[in-house]
This record gives sequence, structure tokens and C-alpha cells, in this order.
Amino acid sequence: YFDYARMGMRLPLTSLDAGRATINIPTKDTDGTLAVKQGYMNVEDVNPGYLPFTARNIYKQALMMLNQPYGWGDMYGEQDCSRLLQMVFATVGISLPRDSKDQAKVSNSVVNFDEKSIDSTKNAAIAKASAANTLLALKGHIMLYLGTINGKPYVIHDTTGYKEMVDKKEVRYAIDRVIISDLSLGQGSKKGSLLRRIIRTVTIE
Repeated sequence: YFDYARMGMRLPLTSLDAGRATINIPTKDTDGTLAVKQGYMNVEDVNPGYLPFTARNIYKQALMMLNQPYGWGDMYGEQDCSRLLQMVFATVGISLPRDSKDQAKVSNSVVNFDEKSIDSTKNAAIAKASAANTLLALKGHIMLYLGTINGKPYVIHDTTGYKEMVDKKEVRYAIDRVIISDLSLGQGSKKGSLLRRIIRTVTIE
């Protein structure tokens, strides 16, 4: 065991044959100096160079992460919301910052919302955004916009869960994984729905 291999990692490739990719893994020797060890990966998990930056490739890479467990700050080799997006965009050669608050600042192509912005205004702005390359930023959370179905926006994101009112009590529902959802999660809770909490759309070009 050396480390967790994450989507979007770049490693020296030495050969591709018989369904196996041979790679070089930089690691630390017993005396603290650099050592290079050989490792192996499945060919289908390897691409020489970056993938083209297309909506199809972003969808494909993001959906490969669907249902993967949540891990705050990379705990147990898993990922949180911002790491998910960082990994997906790394496959097409786009380097995003590690934290969601910084990812929300990576482009000048943005639409900002404030507390007075109503849901219909947000829905209209999101519907005009480019699917697969637009991030929807909340305070402390970030999501990838996938597009709309019957006028309803959908996103893929890595989340711990959401709250909603049940019999006048706020109940928390744990998710702790990568999901596709609409923006109604949390509706009726004190924090409000995902849509209500969105503060910015960020289009990566």
C-alpha cells in the first residue's frame, strides 16, 4: 500500500498491455529520500494525457463517482463536495482550488444572488447556465449543475445529508455519499432548501 489513487491523479505511465497499466509511484524510502516504485492499474482507469474538456466527459467522470462515500477532508481516502469537483475537472486538465469557497471564485463568469433573490429568479438564472461546467455555490457547500428536466435543475454533489420538517419537528436525514438531486433538499428546514441557499453560479470556460 502506498496511497489512495484518486480520479485525476497524474503519474508516470511506463506501459499499457494485457489490460494492465504499469505506472511509477514516487514514494519515500526508509532513509527519507525519494524512491520510485512500480504499481499497476486497470487499463480502463487510465488515460494517457488529459481528456478533452467536453460536457460528455465531465458527465462521464462525475457519474463514475455516484454513490461513493463522503469523507470530510479526504477522510479514509474518500472525498467531500469540493474534492469531488476538483477530481472531476482534473481529468480535463483544469486545476480547481481545494476548498469550496475558493472554487466559487475561479471564474469571472458568475451570477450572484443575495438574501432578497427569490427562487424563481435563481431557477431562471440556473436554467440559462451551461450544464456540466457550471458550479452552484452555497456557504460551505458546492455542486455541479447537470441540467434541467421539465424546468427543474439537477445537480451532482457529495453531501452529508439534509433536514426537513416532520410533524413540526426538524428531522435530519443522513446521506453521506455522492448523489444526484434537485434543489429542493432541505425545503422547510431552518436553513432552507439548496435553491434558497445558493449564493452564486460559477461557469468554468
